[in-house]
Amino acid sequence: MKKVILLLGLFLLIPAIVSAQGVTTASISGVVTTQAGEPLPGANILAVHEPSGTVYGTISRVDGNYNLTGLRVGGPYTVTVSYVGYAQQKISNVFLTLGQNLTLNFKLSEQPVQLGEVEVVGERVGLINAARTGPATNVLRQQIDVLPTISRSFQDYYKISPYFVGYSAAGRNNRYNNIQVDGVNYNDLFGLGGTGAPAGQSNVTPISLEAIEEFQIVIAPYDVRQSGFTGAGVNAITRSGTNRFSGAFFLYGRNQDFIGKSPDTLRRKYPDFSDYQTGFRLGGPILRNRLFFFINGEITRYKSPLSRVFGAPTIGTNIYTLSPDSVEAFRRALKEKYGYETGSFDNFRFGRESNKLFLRFDFNLSQEHRLTLRHSYLDAFDDNGPATSGIPTPQVATIYAENTRYKTQNVTNSTVLQLRSVFANNIVNELILGYTD
Repeated sequence: MKKVILLLGLFLLIPAIVSAQGVTTASISGVVTTQAGEPLPGANILAVHEPSGTVYGTISRVDGNYNLTGLRVGGPYTVTVSYVGYAQQKISNVFLTLGQNLTLNFKLSEQPVQLGEVEVVGERVGLINAARTGPATNVLRQQIDVLPTISRSFQDYYKISPYFVGYSAAGRNNRYNNIQVDGVNYNDLFGLGGTGAPAGQSNVTPISLEAIEEFQIVIAPYDVRQSGFTGAGVNAITRSGTNRFSGAFFLYGRNQDFIGKSPDTLRRKYPDFSDYQTGFRLGGPILRNRLFFFINGEITRYKSPLSRVFGAPTIGTNIYTLSPDSVEAFRRALKEKYGYETGSFDNFRFGRESNKLFLRFDFNLSQEHRLTLRHSYLDAFDDNGPATSGIPTPQVATIYAENTRYKTQNVTNSTVLQLRSVFANNIVNELILGYTD
């Protein structure tokens, strides 16, 4: 029976005065004053996401403070502040990370002329500050691109966080973690996988690494919007298109020639096996500055041999010395007497395959409202040997026929609809509808 979950997250009436960071976005806040330090209410603040042309705007309040919330992660941004009778100020090459609340303060000069040069001095905020809601580690796209990975799973990058050992965080089992992708829970609903994510039973990653833009690892956050875990919260966002077409094609693979030879004196070559991953990504504009798309596809193919040499005792023991002839006689007797075909006992291959497809659309409805729709699809399977936990002798437990294997299959569909709205300079809303099957 299929397990279906419906997640409805509605975050209403969040005052910008609390410097709220978004679960899937970032924000900029600060204060606009005169050179004498007096607040400038009504100053116009605009932030432009240069790759997509998306414009975010607000005005400063009575005390000169302002908040730009619900901003796309990444950059570069150009932030401009203007006020009648004061010289305009502009800051370029501003980059934002997931969940960040960047502080940018402005002091406007009363001279109504354009300054020849504006020097902006930034101060790095310490790890302990009012904007942080708890221990957190951000994994940026630049880190994903340069750090090595064999499985090409975003979960390989948990190791960047000092709180993680394998898939376990803060000393807790991985089942106590909570994984979110674009604000929607993306956990192993069946509960038997080793990764804590969908398709963990098939030992594949549920979403292509090429579709991940950035993710954040949080431990005990002081934030009511991030809950449901006592280990770690893994909050990932996916890639989106921009005004510029960009794409990539990749192929990774290895076979027995990359394994080496057996460590014994025989120096035997490893049996034939293969492990290949290939895919693509493409993103760009449908309507410049308004509507964007991003698509990603990936397939993986893995085949590993299982080979036994009958006739030799187990190392350090003399429990059994089955000959190839006796094994073949047993297989033939089962077929002739009972009509039961076991398949091979000493030479067959285990397979693991996955097919992934990801599609996302971003629509700038207006300067105040932005809509995102994305869907991810996964179809995967993994061959497994029979359970041997009830057999007391491990040497016997390793002998089984080819047709006693079973196949674990995972099919996952996940759809997310997200609407980010700004109703005033201190009221924002993030509506997330998620459906996972």
